[in-house]
Amino acid sequence: MNVPAGSTLVVTFDQTPKEITFIEQGNELDRWSRLDNSHHTVAAPDTPGIYTYLYSASWFEGSVSYVIKIKVQ
Repeated sequence: MNVPAGSTLVVTFDQTPKEITFIEQGNELDRWSRLDNSHHTVAAPDTPGIYTYLYSASWFEGSVSYVIKIKVQ
């Protein structure tokens, strides 16, 4: 997905998760960093490039992890 630099990505679900377990951001150089997981939003970087996000959430019924890839322009 193409996104403008510095934009906010909002992750939504049909049912709100009990907890966002973690959010990690990786770049083209395979450098990963853990992000603030207290919100359902992620700020896209200001530097153009391709970024990958690992997003893990849990509900009472179980957990799920997502991989989201963006291209910042």
